[in-house]
Amino acid sequence: MGYEYTLTGWFQGESAIDLAARLAPAPYDDRERYAAERWLRVTGRRQNFAAFGTQCKWGVEFYRALVEQLARAQPLGWGLVTITGEVGYDGKDSTYLLRSGRVERVAQAEIYHESSPWNSLYRWSHYMGREAEQLQPVDAGLAGKLPAAASVKAWVYAGYDNAAEVLENELAAAHPPLATGLARLEQYGEPYVLVGEEGLDPAAVARAVAAATATRPGCYGMLFADGAEDGFTTPVAIEGGRVLVLPGLRIG
Repeated sequence: MGYEYTLTGWFQGESAIDLAARLAPAPYDDRERYAAERWLRVTGRRQNFAAFGTQCKWGVEFYRALVEQLARAQPLGWGLVTITGEVGYDGKDSTYLLRSGRVERVAQAEIYHESSPWNSLYRWSHYMGREAEQLQPVDAGLAGKLPAAASVKAWVYAGYDNAAEVLENELAAAHPPLATGLARLEQYGEPYVLVGEEGLDPAAVARAVAAATATRPGCYGMLFADGAEDGFTTPVAIEGGRVLVLPGLRIG
């Protein structure tokens, strides 16, 4: 069957992102199959966010090559890529930071050490590492923990085939300012809804996503909010109508 990875990620550029022009998949001959537009989604009013979510057996290096090209093309942008394997803590997991035109790998010791904020992100990104008993009701979980306005990135696994379009429409209706930041990606039948937009209320977006997950078994996601210009991004785990704000990470 082959070893399967889950790949999620986002990049916030300083200007509009043109995947066709700036991310030619040089290592591959089949340009139609490996065209970047099939594997990433561009969102936001300024078209300056790229995001993806997928599960596959071979695409780790391919996605890393794509985001490395993206970081080089927009050196003032920043982003995050998480790659998790089938089994937790088996040495096949990776986290990458995109900043200053480079792709930097977070040390695996940081990912796996229980006291590290990177470990919190890893556990909640891994489908087998999520600890539902730690989740909190939305109002109590979000109170005073997120900025009033922020750049918001998110990925939401919709849970079953053909669910992404319905979930995307539901989120746009629940929080209309979010509409320009939504996209969906359904490679290999794995449905993801993706978010990338500036000037949003992250708590309102988290509430909308939490409400959507409350009625969908197997639907969960991760939201990232950038507030003050201090280089920190705050991740929020969301599942089953409940949330958990994770320790802030220095990304930008």
